Amino acid sequence: MSQTRFSTSKLYDAVRSAAGRALTPDQIGILRGYGVERTFQPGAFLFRAGQDEGQFYVILEGEISILGETLDGEEFVSGRATENAFLGELGLLTGQRAFLSARAEKPTEVIEIAVERLREIIASIPELGDVIVSGFAARREALMQTADASLVALGPEANGQVTRAREFVSRNRIPHSFMDTTGAQGADVAARLDLDPTTLNIVLRGNEVVRRPDNPGIAYALGMALDVADGVEVDLTVIGAHPGGLAAAVYGASEGLNTVVVEDTAIGG
Repeated sequence: MSQTRFSTSKLYDAVRSAAGRALTPDQIGILRGYGVERTFQPGAFLFRAGQDEGQFYVILEGEISILGETLDGEEFVSGRATENAFLGELGLLTGQRAFLSARAEKPTEVIEIAVERLREIIASIPELGDVIVSGFAARREALMQTADASLVALGPEANGQVTRAREFVSRNRIPHSFMDTTGAQGADVAARLDLDPTTLNIVLRGNEVVRRPDNPGIAYALGMALDVADGVEVDLTVIGAHPGGLAAAVYGASEGLNTVVVEDTAIGG
């Protein structure tokens, strides 16, 4: 049984439509100063789906395949990237684990930049940061519009926990799909994975199962959770990351207050 999906070949081409152009030689010249050059041989992975910490890559020469995996464990090519392109999407900046994998198909030379340095670039070079962030946002949108997501919610459509989980991932702009276990295909997948078809289960990246998760459980599985260590003292606690709460947090922090924002669903309200 094959999982239904749609092509996302536009995924890593989206930067051109979003930013109007690929990286220019001058932009690549700037980026060289923030990273190191590396060579990947054919078959080597730059990163894999589920990886905790990623790097930002600019392709100087070669070809990269962007890979996904179905619930059957079938690998498929979601997109390709070549010279002057860069890899990554919004999750790289927010700390989420990679949704897809990247593999070199030819000897490939890249600039590898740590995420901390990437944030410096975005903050200090607005014209270059706009190109990168626009590309990241376009790729997330492409993932949201297709069925090649790495998160699949399994369960009865009328189940309250399923409804809650789908709302949580939707409001957090997490690419996902849904399989109703009251239907033949969903029931078959649940049986094959030895899952209870009467409740919510989450399958990540084709093989990692999170059984009956609450919202924090989904967040942890995706690498989204931002914990405050026990014993840390703060000056200001803002409850709710809605627009008003975010504004209050920014103002508090700008006044030198050690500020923390608490939100249980999604930033932005």
